[in-house]
Amino acid sequence: MPVRVIELADFENNHNLISEWEKLSYDNKSLFGMYGSIEWIKTVSNFDHDIKIFLYIDKSNKLLSVIPVKSKILSIEILSCHPVGLVDVDCFLEICSKIFEFYKDKSIIYIKSVDYKSVFFETIWNSSKKSKTYFAHCDGSSRLFYELRLDSTFEDYLNKFTRKERYNLNRQYRLASEAVGGDLKAVRIASSDQIDFFMQAAEDVFLNSWKPERTADGELFSEEFRLKYYFLAEEGLLRSYILVAGGDPWAYVIGYQWNGIYHYANISYKKDVSKYSPGIVLFYLMLKDLFLHNKPSVLNFGIGESSYKRRFSNYSKYDCSVLIIKRNIFNIVKYYFISIFNHSKTYIKLCLERYDFLKKIRHIREK
Repeated sequence: MPVRVIELADFENNHNLISEWEKLSYDNKSLFGMYGSIEWIKTVSNFDHDIKIFLYIDKSNKLLSVIPVKSKILSIEILSCHPVGLVDVDCFLEICSKIFEFYKDKSIIYIKSVDYKSVFFETIWNSSKKSKTYFAHCDGSSRLFYELRLDSTFEDYLNKFTRKERYNLNRQYRLASEAVGGDLKAVRIASSDQIDFFMQAAEDVFLNSWKPERTADGELFSEEFRLKYYFLAEEGLLRSYILVAGGDPWAYVIGYQWNGIYHYANISYKKDVSKYSPGIVLFYLMLKDLFLHNKPSVLNFGIGESSYKRRFSNYSKYDCSVLIIKRNIFNIVKYYFISIFNHSKTYIKLCLERYDFLKKIRHIREK
């Protein structure tokens, strides 16, 4: 059988496989390709021992695809969203069959984000029609996915905004700067010797933000994550930012950059300085730095339709989360009714958008 499952340790002893994996990774144009790279998997495997790697190898023993997965309570997640390498219908059929065979107690394979117009989306659905053991299901309705393509200069990018919007951006920066006597800067965190400063500053921001009451993001400042950031910096993946105002941290961005894609992963700012728009100011300074230093081709905002993503992006598409589900009567009936519900929800959303109701609701919520 051309699909094998191995541990990362087995990979590290095979230099030919590592070389082939690296080539497939860098040829992968998926926005989530970093999460299937050997650099990322090598780092997170130090802390997460539930990760396995499935390989699709042809008859001549050539590596065609790498699929890193993680076992969760109810499912198996494909970490890279898109398999690393070439995947056709028959290949995907064999991969899914092997995953279900290996994880006999699981009945769902979870893919966090798949572009509706991608070849991979078609591959999933065509394999689902052909398979006798599983079927595919969109987990929830479609959603807008925002990107910023950095294919110009910073000045040209700013020209996409109206004159008033540019004035307001500069005004927000100026007011924040004047509040601390001009001592305002965004510190880029990319090397391992900056991790102690980053952890101390970011945790200070987090504890004085709105997040402790609403999220579980406190784990981002644990000793485990300190080591994770250290290893990611050593692998050249870490690119985070701290907004420092008069020596005091006001906001942070946790981010990563790999193969020309910047991942805008986690953000926060202090509540008591919110009148100075620290989140927007840091984003503005971060963007300027992205354009001027080791410029990525794309900024991946990640899943979500927040207003600031719409404001600062210049490209959008539709994506959805996908479930690959073992085929049995119970699952077929269950997900048939879930699908009807999701289609109804999508239809209602389109109707609301048509008559601008969603825009009015967002405006009320943002007040």
